[in-house]
Amino acid sequence: MAKGKKKKARTAQAGARPHGPDPLGVGVELFAAGDYPAARQALAAKANDPDLNEADQKRAHDLIAATKPESGALWTVLACVGFYLIAVVVGIARQP
Repeated sequence: MAKGKKKKARTAQAGARPHGPDPLGVGVELFAAGDYPAARQALAAKANDPDLNEADQKRAHDLIAATKPESGALWTVLACVGFYLIAVVVGIARQP
């Protein structure tokens, strides 16, 4: 077997879950597809599921947190809008 094929086979085996399919499967698929609202709903149902082990619950909570908008980006947008409004007001005020 070629060197690259061995590495791919090991990587595939390392990522495989030993106890079957991923219990967060639908939520993870939606997350990977970029449908964050639907992923958040699917993962919220699993995040507090008593049938899941603690690691999967933590993973669900982490993925839910990853779908939230970043506050830094929101503050940056607000700052840009504020500077724009100041520029408009100053521009209007300086007109002859």
